[in-house]
Amino acid sequence: MLIDPHPAVRLQASVRLLRLWDVDRDSVWRYLSERLEQETNTGVIEHTVGDGIRNLLHTEPTRSFCLIQKLLGRFNDHPERQKRIRTLVSGDLAILWGVHEVRESYHILQGWITEPTVYHDELNQVLFTLREGFVFGLARQSKLKDTEVRHRALDMAYSIIDAAGKKLEQYSPHTDLTEAERENVKHCFAIIDRACLQLRFACEGKHNSDKTSLEYEELKQFLNETELHMRRIGDCSSPHTVYYLLELLETLVPVDPAKCFDLMAHALSHAEKSGFQNETLGMEQLVKMMGVFLADHKTIFEDENRRARLIESLDIFLAAGWPAARRLLYRLPELIQ
Repeated sequence: MLIDPHPAVRLQASVRLLRLWDVDRDSVWRYLSERLEQETNTGVIEHTVGDGIRNLLHTEPTRSFCLIQKLLGRFNDHPERQKRIRTLVSGDLAILWGVHEVRESYHILQGWITEPTVYHDELNQVLFTLREGFVFGLARQSKLKDTEVRHRALDMAYSIIDAAGKKLEQYSPHTDLTEAERENVKHCFAIIDRACLQLRFACEGKHNSDKTSLEYEELKQFLNETELHMRRIGDCSSPHTVYYLLELLETLVPVDPAKCFDLMAHALSHAEKSGFQNETLGMEQLVKMMGVFLADHKTIFEDENRRARLIESLDIFLAAGWPAARRLLYRLPELIQ
């Protein structure tokens, strides 16, 4: 049935291979290897990976990687099929590196990271897969291995953000971009947007649990470990991404208001280039957060440099013509007394 002429039959046989696992594991590996080496139907391959290899990643990571590596070497004459395969296994490679430290997986992923405009779909899938790793082991009695998994996930996420950011910074000074270059800019913005969204979802997953002192410490540690990520996101983001970033920072304000304000001000100073100050939702979010800072944490503005950044942030929106920014600016003397 695994070599039946009809792909539907091969599919049904392939997705049931793991039923033999407790009977004959060596045969399961052999059949999986043969299917991934010989199968020509991409749909059958996708299900074989999803229902076969993916369930064995944590059982035998090195052996699983070898099958994925073979698969990545196929379809050299069909770029679209190759891309589909890469996107399919990108999350599996992220797990093999992040959880099991399979060095060969890391090298493949690093190769993709150096070319974010080419491998944008794959990197977006990697970021989605890494999300749980961003908060893995955030507990007082977490194991060292859990902390190492989290750090590998965060390090790889930063590498992806930074690579996309560098590409955007290369394009930024030019106004005569070709259509292909504009498409590359779009892909890089999307990568940074995906990274910010995954950080936000990871944080909210912790934030929505029971309100305990442990959670407060977890959030504080999350902020400390992702500060560089958020600063790099703030360097080069679309208005859409900046809005996500402000929502994430709003969640973290109670654990370190000064650091959150500094990250917000940093993002706003760069977001002016992308027109964030013209967005209604952006203005509403700014006013909301400024209200929290000034009402509950105004002592952070005893720092002269931070007061200057506060005024600069409001000036950006004031120049865009927002009455709310003007009202807030006029009230600053009484609010920060």
